[in-house]
Amino acid sequence: MTITVTASQVPSFLKGGAADADVTAALSWAGSAVEAYCERDFSYRANDVVLVDPFPVRRSAQLPNPPVASVSTVEAYMRDANGQMTWQPLVNWAFTADGLLYDTTGQPGTQISEVPSWPALPKSLRVTYTHGFMDVPQPVIDAVVKAAANYMTNPFNMVRRRVGDVDYQWSDKSGEPMLDTALLGKYRLITVQR
Repeated sequence: MTITVTASQVPSFLKGGAADADVTAALSWAGSAVEAYCERDFSYRANDVVLVDPFPVRRSAQLPNPPVASVSTVEAYMRDANGQMTWQPLVNWAFTADGLLYDTTGQPGTQISEVPSWPALPKSLRVTYTHGFMDVPQPVIDAVVKAAANYMTNPFNMVRRRVGDVDYQWSDKSGEPMLDTALLGKYRLITVQR
């Protein structure tokens, strides 16, 4: 889990009488659930090396786990001038903070080479880059705390429970998720398969 929220960050009215160990376990579950829902890792990583699939037609690729702070090297597994498949450094590229890496060959100020400038094979881009959040955004922390509180009060995500004459109702909706998707919508990545 990379979202670190401690029991001391949970307001006492949400903790109730729960022990810190129980709160920590609920926070751990909630942090993992948030990362799974958002399809991303929120941690800050410097000089992370990844292999990514290029989009040859658009001459671009999507780097995982934005925001991207910097890209230091981009290498492609392509044929060299001798026809051998090797890792070759690319020089004509740019990136955006949301993780788009693209080929700039043919744009003003770049040289056009005789060999292809962008790879086409799966996992044929090797990128060294710095990405993630230095500080996890407050809405993400709020969603983790809220999900942990929901889990501690209703671990089975029940809508209604009746025991004898006592009737407990947690929600009017059936199947309401424990995660606050409104808080997390901005941070959710959606994976599109080719």
